[in-house]
Amino acid sequence: MKNKLAIIGCATQTRDDVDYNDPDLDIWVFNESCTKDWCKRADGVFQMHMDTIWKNPLNRGDKEHGAWLMSGDTPTVFMLEKYPEVPKSEKYPMQEIVDKYLGGLTVDSERGRKDFFTSTIAYSLALGLYKGYKEIHTYGVELADEDEYRDQQPCAMFWMGLIVGNGIKLVSHSQMFDAPLYPIETFIGLDKQVFQDKVISLEPECKEAQEEYARLKEIANAKFKSFEDVGSGLEEMQKSFYDLAQAGQKFGILDGARQENERIFGRASAMEQMTGTYVFSRHEFNRDQAAIGVEREKIIVAFKNQAVECQRIINRIEPKRFDSHRRRLLKDLQEALDKYIVLSVRIGMYTGAINEDSRFMELLAEAKKNGNN
Repeated sequence: MKNKLAIIGCATQTRDDVDYNDPDLDIWVFNESCTKDWCKRADGVFQMHMDTIWKNPLNRGDKEHGAWLMSGDTPTVFMLEKYPEVPKSEKYPMQEIVDKYLGGLTVDSERGRKDFFTSTIAYSLALGLYKGYKEIHTYGVELADEDEYRDQQPCAMFWMGLIVGNGIKLVSHSQMFDAPLYPIETFIGLDKQVFQDKVISLEPECKEAQEEYARLKEIANAKFKSFEDVGSGLEEMQKSFYDLAQAGQKFGILDGARQENERIFGRASAMEQMTGTYVFSRHEFNRDQAAIGVEREKIIVAFKNQAVECQRIINRIEPKRFDSHRRRLLKDLQEALDKYIVLSVRIGMYTGAINEDSRFMELLAEAKKNGNN
């Protein structure tokens, strides 16, 4: 074992920056990497999958991978088990690593286990720590391109932290540590006038949508009155309220967007009044969006339930029976339909606010790209 270790992943940004000629450097790679042209040499390879995977003759990375592992013409192969058919396999000392480095960790969760290894990268970092290398470098390790990798990144950085905490030099040739410094770099300058300008641009659209909503409401009420008086025209009445709900949702989207811009403009103005300046963060817009989304889902459920309630009442009305029972049902129906329409408008308002929060985050991303921190 040498003093320095290079762990090489497949991300092309820094994968080829390794000094393969360094005589004091051990090199570890993953899975089928040993047989790739870019891998000039390797002292260890990690194959942490079950044998069902690496013995597969249709292996997606290299159909000959299983045969290569079993040939013996390999570097040390770190595996979850010592496989007799893999001559140079070495069982990964998971329990020993957990006992040595995670003894002080208590996991109070449903899983409740301390074996925190979510990727082969994490396994390799932990093993480099356990084996006592004085210096560990990572190349081609970003864990950022796919959802699976993004889920794996926190665990890899956990083990990187343990490496540094144990006094070992860690050199990360990657962008994994390039996240903005909180809170100095996470709050971004953005001209609050963009929110006021949006309010102004939305006002005529809101007015037009509100007028259309009012027009359709008159039609729906007239259709309801006709159904109430003569007992016919049920389908026309139902369609008129459906159209009204659609118009209400359209108006709600525009008005929700307007109100969200007014709210953020007000927040910025209050901040400016107290401190002389104002800033925004993606986190606050993302948090607002999530909270509004929760409320929107509740309203959608209520809206659907209300539609069922309206239909339930309609099914109980006998078109040609004009008596007190029918009048009570019609009164209930009117109230149910009014609530149905109100809920449709609220869905629209929440949707408009959510859409604007997405737009705000895009504005912040553009501002950050242009260096407006």
